[in-house]
Amino acid sequence: MQQFICDRRQRAIVAFVTGAALSLAGVTMQALVTLMLSTAPESRLRGMVFWMIGDLAGAPFFLYQLHQLHQLRRA
Repeated sequence: MQQFICDRRQRAIVAFVTGAALSLAGVTMQALVTLMLSTAPESRLRGMVFWMIGDLAGAPFFLYQLHQLHQLRRA
């Protein structure tokens, strides 16, 4: 029983550390994206924002078809 409790505590600690690391990675990525957008020249800002929200204008036609197929399967 004692071994089970120790294993359970260790798994809980690992899960907490993993969750905290994932949250920290997300916050770091958001800070980098914000820095990139705030220092970008105005001429490139519009394209960067469209790219971040998923604009497929520059993607090859195959990727566009794949995206459409995925959307049809979800409906």
